[in-house]
Amino acid sequence: MRGGIRIASLVASGAIAACFGAGPTPQQLTGVDVVFAIAPPADHSDCGGSDSLYIGDVAIGSDSGAAGLGFAWLFQYNPGFRCDNNTGGPPTYMGALWSFAGPALGGAVVDATVNNSAYAPRVAIRDANYEDAYFGNTGGSNASNIGIVVDPGMRALNSTMTLPHTNFGGVTALVDDGATRIIAATDNVTTSSVPDVDDPAYPLGSAPSFNNTPTTFFLDTAGSGSDSITATAGPQVVLACDTLHACVVQAPTSIAYMQTPPMEHQGSAAAEIWTIDTSAGPAGFGSAAPAYFADVPKAIDSLPVVPVGLDADSTDIVWSASVDYRNRTSGHGCWIWRQPIGSASPIQLLATENFSCMDLAIDRADGDLYFAIVDYTGDDYDHSSGLRGIGIGRVDSSGALESISLGFTGYETGPRRVVVRGDHVYAIDATEIGRLATSLFTGKNDFTP
Repeated sequence: MRGGIRIASLVASGAIAACFGAGPTPQQLTGVDVVFAIAPPADHSDCGGSDSLYIGDVAIGSDSGAAGLGFAWLFQYNPGFRCDNNTGGPPTYMGALWSFAGPALGGAVVDATVNNSAYAPRVAIRDANYEDAYFGNTGGSNASNIGIVVDPGMRALNSTMTLPHTNFGGVTALVDDGATRIIAATDNVTTSSVPDVDDPAYPLGSAPSFNNTPTTFFLDTAGSGSDSITATAGPQVVLACDTLHACVVQAPTSIAYMQTPPMEHQGSAAAEIWTIDTSAGPAGFGSAAPAYFADVPKAIDSLPVVPVGLDADSTDIVWSASVDYRNRTSGHGCWIWRQPIGSASPIQLLATENFSCMDLAIDRADGDLYFAIVDYTGDDYDHSSGLRGIGIGRVDSSGALESISLGFTGYETGPRRVVVRGDHVYAIDATEIGRLATSLFTGKNDFTP
């Protein structure tokens, strides 16, 4: 069953219990809103992909009123289950940026600029306005320049930031804390393909890989109402983004990012976490030196491990790892660490092989960490397996776990990304964004670590 149980159904009666897959049976929940939704593709329709959309990058602002203001990129793809059980096709990133302020289905198109883009655009919010970053040929033939568009008025900022190389590239990250905007631009994207972590068909499907290619950081402090942008080029690094939605995150005076380990460390580390000081603003960013922070191990208990989550606040950097779904790994695993900024000693908060996980988000009010609990049961050649989000977990600074089973079943269903705003967790699946009150987690233990 493709659709499984959507987030909206979590507030319905127990009559839908027959659709639940194996695992914990979720309790009836109240306090769940669907803030944005698009129609899922139908089984066994044409393989053209023009009617198959999924939610790409998402930015959610302050959590107020019925739901927080948000923006979401929608992209086309060719789902494998509709194409005679093959792996489908890669996303074309032909789509549009939508705004939403739920609880209400649908939204409004605010930017349809990207058309037939080869690499996924990114979106952020500043002062309740959106800003998106994508590659365009604004500098002429064969030039790779970053385009920035800021609402309202669709003001095109002076953003023709030509990269060190002119080969076609992509925007790996766009983050903005309201004072400092960071853009990570990869200028020589490899021609090899890996699964797109946001593609509903993940770990199947394919998309350009950003690993092992040079990425340049740009820093800007111009406000959203500015008519120009002055982007200061900073360090060039080699990011490790292929298994995370967000591989670059902001703390108040620094950024943290996942980096491909140097050759001499690749036998033991799947990735490394590094930081760059941004406290000096544009004046100091060009000469800022990256600093090593921590490793993500390459294997735990003989299971191949990859990074799946990264976040930071004013005191800590946190990260998570899980089994490598791309290698069709059997077994489960989820490991979460916290390390105070300035410390060299990571603290392991969660280590379990009872379930797997993706993404990680800090609740900045109390330091609790939220993550998506996922299940991978192999390739979906009978429409009953594949990767799905089955719950949301919360772990506190002592390592105590609370969790809610969402009861999703069916290929390509369930949230794999989480965003925390105010008193709510936003759970993002391929076609829906749901909002759960953080109070729902208190005393819930649907998953045993």
